Amino acid sequence: MNVHLRSSARAAVVLVALAFLLAGAGCSAQDDQHGAENPFDGAGHDSLTEAVADAIAVDDPLVRAAYLATALQGLDRSALPDIKAAWRLAAGASGAEAVELALLVSWWAQYDPEAVFTWLKDRRRSGNPILLKALVRSWAKRDPVAAGQSLNAASRLQENELGSVFFALARGWNASGEPGVEDYLKAMSSDANRQTAISGLVIDKVRRGGVEETLEWAENLIDDGSDFKLRAFRRVAGAVADEDPIRAAEWAESQIAKPWGTGLVRPVAQNWARHDGRAAMEWLRGVPEASDQARGFEDAYRAWLRNDREGARQWLREQDIDAMLDPVVAVYARSTARDDPKEAIPWVRRIQHDAARLETLEVVARAWMHHDRDAARAWLATSELSEDAKNRIHEALQRSKERAKNMRARKQQRGIAVDG
Repeated sequence: MNVHLRSSARAAVVLVALAFLLAGAGCSAQDDQHGAENPFDGAGHDSLTEAVADAIAVDDPLVRAAYLATALQGLDRSALPDIKAAWRLAAGASGAEAVELALLVSWWAQYDPEAVFTWLKDRRRSGNPILLKALVRSWAKRDPVAAGQSLNAASRLQENELGSVFFALARGWNASGEPGVEDYLKAMSSDANRQTAISGLVIDKVRRGGVEETLEWAENLIDDGSDFKLRAFRRVAGAVADEDPIRAAEWAESQIAKPWGTGLVRPVAQNWARHDGRAAMEWLRGVPEASDQARGFEDAYRAWLRNDREGARQWLREQDIDAMLDPVVAVYARSTARDDPKEAIPWVRRIQHDAARLETLEVVARAWMHHDRDAARAWLATSELSEDAKNRIHEALQRSKERAKNMRARKQQRGIAVDG
C-alpha cells in the first residue's frame, strides 16, 4: 500500500473514531456478533488510565474504539491529571491505532485544547498530522482566535504539517461563524500556507452556504491592494467546480475579462476533469482565450489520466491534433514513456511548438535510458536534441545511478538485504 493510501486509510479510521465519540457508541449487540462477553457491561471507570487499559485489552479494533468512546463519555474534567499517562498507555499498546489517540485528543480538547496542541506538536509520530488537523478544526469551531494565535506561535511544526493545519483552522473558523478569518489569512507570512488556508475556507463555504452564496462572497470581497481577492477567486473556481462544474465554467467565463478573472480556467478544468474528463476537455476547446488555458489543458488532462487512463487516451486518439493540444500531447507522451518510451516518441513529434517538443523529447529520452540504455543511446545519437540536451540526459542517468548506489549502501549499513 502506498503512502497516500496509508494516510487516507488512517484518516478514515480517525474520522470513524470521532464519529463514535460525537454520536455515542452504545453497542449492546457486539457480544452476539463476536461470541464474547460484552465489553460494554459495567464500563464505568474511576480514572482515565483504567478506561484506556480496559479498552486496549479488547482485540476487535472496532469494538475497542466504541468501548473507549463510551468510557470517555462517562469521564469529566476531573480525569485530566491522568491524560498523559493514558496517552502513553494507548500509544504503546500492541495493535493500537491512531483511532484510540484521536478519541483521547477529542476528549482532552473539550477541556484544554491548547495543551493538546502543544503535546501533539512536540511529538513526532505517525498519525500526528491527522490528529493535529482534527484538533485544530474542532478548536477553531469553539475559539478560532485562540486557535489561530497558537498556530502563529507554533515553532516545531514542519512546513508540510503547517499547510494542513491552517487548512483545518480556516474550515473550523468559517464553521464557527465568528468574524476575522479573512483578516487572519491576509496577515499570514507564508504565501503557500495562506493559499492552502484559503482553499479550506472556500471549501467550507461551498459545503455550508452553497455555490451561489460562495460566488457572491467572492465577488463582494473588498479590493484592499493585496492579492487575497485574486487568490480567493481561484480557490472558489476550483471548489465550485467540484460541486457544480457547469456553473463554475459559466462563472469563470463571465470573469475572464474582468480584473479578478486571471487564472480561473485552470482550477475549473482540473477539478472538472476528475469527474468528467471529456466534458472538461471540450469546454477548454471552446473557452474564450485565457492566459491559463494551456496550463488548464495540461493539469486537466493529467487529472483525467489518473482517474480514467484508457478514457483519456482514447479521447486524444480521436482528436485532430493542433497547437492548442500541445500541452495534452506532452502529458500523454510523458505518461506513456514510463511504460514504453519508444511508443511515446511519435507522439512527441506531434507537438507543434518547438520548445515544448524538445523539452518533452528530453524527458522521454531520460525515461528510455532507464528502460533500455543501449537502444536509447543509439536513438539519441541521431536525434534532433542539442548536444547540451544530450549531455543533460547522460548526467541525469549518472546521478540516478549514484543515488541508487548510495541507497544500497545505506540499506546494507542498516542490515537490510539488497537485491543485485
